[in-house]
Amino acid sequence: SLLDTARDFSGSWNNWVVNRKDGCLSSPRSLPSVSGFLRTQRGTSRTPAWRTAWSTPCAKLSQTRPSSSGCAAPFIDCRDARSVSVELRFTTRTCAKHPRPDGLKRCKETLDLMVLHSSGSSADAALAANLSDTFFTKAYTVAPDVKWDRNPAQNQMRSIINTKVFTFEVQRKGMYIALRDTGSCVSLLQVRVYFMACPQTVANLTVFDRTPAPHHSADDLRSVDLRTVRGRCVDGGELRGGPAPSRICRFNGQWFDVYNSGHCVCRAGRFGQAGASCDPCPPNSYKPLAGAGACKKCPANSLSEMSGSKICGCRPGYYRSPQLDGPGDACT
Repeated sequence: SLLDTARDFSGSWNNWVVNRKDGCLSSPRSLPSVSGFLRTQRGTSRTPAWRTAWSTPCAKLSQTRPSSSGCAAPFIDCRDARSVSVELRFTTRTCAKHPRPDGLKRCKETLDLMVLHSSGSSADAALAANLSDTFFTKAYTVAPDVKWDRNPAQNQMRSIINTKVFTFEVQRKGMYIALRDTGSCVSLLQVRVYFMACPQTVANLTVFDRTPAPHHSADDLRSVDLRTVRGRCVDGGELRGGPAPSRICRFNGQWFDVYNSGHCVCRAGRFGQAGASCDPCPPNSYKPLAGAGACKKCPANSLSEMSGSKICGCRPGYYRSPQLDGPGDACT
């Protein structure tokens, strides 16, 4: 993960920025509420009947006058990612049960997820602190699948939590994400930002290095969800028969095999171990040729004192003809 508010055990969502004093970040003393509307007109709020226990909400607003509040995460360094996912866990109260008629007219059930692609400069940090449409771009409307209309019981907690995932193509070194609320009753329980990567793996004596997954979006027909990666032979291996083996890294961080004519084999003096490594032949054994063969015991009257031998030398007083005898022939 690049960011996860559930790991901020202080409950204060460290380094998040809000654009109004009565905005969306609660103090550590105020646990997140999933009931009650926040009344900003008099600066008071209804006492919630039930509170969650694992995080602090970023947004829980329902203004009785047209207004807009928001909060922005600190700078997110995207590292080597090509695509970043933002996961939101939240609850939403239905507008149909708003206690005030004037509030019902302005009540909303959605949030805006916004983004500012950034190089990480101090100038960009100043722009992000403004939480302005001039600098941030609205990327998604965050709408709930599940809404509640009365105070939920403890055992109903999980049934009212929405989990939504949104993807962003990385355009610069990193990004700021922001959430804008224009009159909803939402408790945002967790924000998690992460990216997928195909892990380093070894197969058939070929190493495929860790590879960030490509960007994929169901809403963007230009997005590419496949990335071809050339492998390299393990230490002690060599390529035979054509181009280096390839695999495809998919957008979900999983490898997909493709057919290639080239393949890796162990060099002379080394043998394969379960397709994962080419280990040196132990002393008093040898392997004269590259390939899949095993190491052989030294022929009679010969020895190899070092590991990784391609041929066993004759013991003192014994001889093998370089022209007439092969490496597998005994010394006489």
